[in-house]
Amino acid sequence: MKKWLYFLGITLSCILFTISAHADVLFEPEDSFYQEHRSECTYVSRQFTANGPEGKVIVYESPESSKVVDTWENGHQATVAYTYEDKGGTVWGVCESGGWMPMEYMEVVYDNISFTEEHAADIKTQQGTLDKKEGEKINFWKYPGSEVSYEGEIWDTALSYEDVYEDSEGHQWGSVVYYYGYRDVWVCIDQPTADFQQLYPNGAPQGNTTDKDSAEGSEVSKTDGNNQDIKDTDNPGSSSRESRIEPKKDYGTMILAAVLVGCVVLVTLLLLLLLKKRKTGL
Repeated sequence: MKKWLYFLGITLSCILFTISAHADVLFEPEDSFYQEHRSECTYVSRQFTANGPEGKVIVYESPESSKVVDTWENGHQATVAYTYEDKGGTVWGVCESGGWMPMEYMEVVYDNISFTEEHAADIKTQQGTLDKKEGEKINFWKYPGSEVSYEGEIWDTALSYEDVYEDSEGHQWGSVVYYYGYRDVWVCIDQPTADFQQLYPNGAPQGNTTDKDSAEGSEVSKTDGNNQDIKDTDNPGSSSRESRIEPKKDYGTMILAAVLVGCVVLVTLLLLLLLKKRKTGL
């Protein structure tokens, strides 16, 4: 009986470990092109707003297939999971539900990464622990001054932060890398349970891009997900290229594959001829 209990305990421990480990695995889209080019793709996982020519962004089956799988009107928001740069230098993004679009037609929505870049000089490395007890409620924020917050609570592990930022209202903010499912968020150190109205009764603090402004995408530069600007334009919905970007087949790879297949066939024929001659000689 003890052996069975011991075996059951080990099995349950392994299952729990597997589940917890799986929770931190990076999301991978069920996309055949991504699966084939996984090593060439860059992890992004950021939200973007469609802003293509003629008021729309066309979503293709892959960067090498002209098959259209969806069409987004400008203003549509989607999460880009990974990006891929083709041999012509065009950066493509794959959304979580599948489908690829040129990142030149996508504008990144202002987020924690955007905030960190904008306020890098004001963010100080300062580790600390929030003075809250288990079970107490707390608000996690997309970034300091954001209108987006998530209500959470303190668990059996203390909530630690790594960087500190002070906004124009004098509020101290701590950057939380990860805490029970919340990743790359901020907490208001001096008022951890306060809502936006309590923190900013007169509106968003100075120097911050609000979520409303970022959603409109009026002043957000276009990036490939690696924070590299692809183009800069004052005309939303326009393109720096003369014609719409469309997928192009990688003929170099196709030719190489054809050559390799031809070589295999040729070698096989030669071996068969040699084998036939040997049999004839016998």
